Amino acid sequence: MTSSAPAARARWLLSLAALGLLAAGCPRQPAEPAAYPLAFQVVYTAGAEPSQRLPMIVALHGLGDTPARFAALFAGFPEPARVVLPEAPRRARNGGRSWFGLRFGDGGAPGVREAQARQAAERVAALVERLSRELPTEGKPRLCGFSQGALLALLLAWVVPERWDRVVPVAGFLPEGLWPPGPAPAGQARPPIRALHGQADGVVPFAADLRTVERLRALGLDASLEAFPEVPHAIAPAVHARLYELLRRRPPPAADR
Repeated sequence: MTSSAPAARARWLLSLAALGLLAAGCPRQPAEPAAYPLAFQVVYTAGAEPSQRLPMIVALHGLGDTPARFAALFAGFPEPARVVLPEAPRRARNGGRSWFGLRFGDGGAPGVREAQARQAAERVAALVERLSRELPTEGKPRLCGFSQGALLALLLAWVVPERWDRVVPVAGFLPEGLWPPGPAPAGQARPPIRALHGQADGVVPFAADLRTVERLRALGLDASLEAFPEVPHAIAPAVHARLYELLRRRPPPAADR
């Protein structure tokens, strides 16, 4: 490897823009859309084999992306794992996929079509529940997502909290209409939420994520937000490395309260 390789990799990752597009590069299984709530693809990391009992990582792509492209994010994941990449049910204008539509008002920022987001979250939850039964899975799945996928990950963290070992949303937020209505019932298991967000994000503002995490913490959830200065709406190298750390076998660190 030449000395220019790290710089080239950094430029490649930093070029990820609002759609979270990533080049293909991981081996994958074909989806079976007729048999499951959503089409999906699966990749195996660090030499893992399909017959092994493995941790499951569920990765939700962003607007305009596809599972095939988003899979490249895990090409260097250092531990054996089964990465499940559901495909969003709606078409996006660029040929990719979308989890939900957007509402456009009178000159304001676009809003989330919340009913569609809830429906998408329900379909992801149903898919993961089925695959966790059908595939040899170690422990509860670890959930992550980027942009639109991060919004769904945050939603799933409180809609079906018992399903997840941990949740790592990147460059996402929850609109107020999708916030939990109140504190979690006493004794209910809740996964730790470790949000990551660039402070130079011009698509999903960092402040929106901060408000989300503050709300979740006020309701008693174990949630934290890690800021990355000068990072735009992208999975930059520092974010990528931190995502790997949070998805590895060891438990995520406690939230800094």
